[in-house]
Amino acid sequence: MADPGLFYATGFMVMLYHMFTLSPVPSPQSPVEILVHDAFTLIL
Repeated sequence: MADPGLFYATGFMVMLYHMFTLSPVPSPQSPVEILVHDAFTLIL
């Protein structure tokens, strides 16, 4: 199991990314965001 702090830090960066891009939906061209979303879905 990965360190939960890593998920929180990654999620925070993704949140900041969405704030700056004003994009509430992850872009299909961004597999990293999809993986992060899947990781949070598995945790929650």
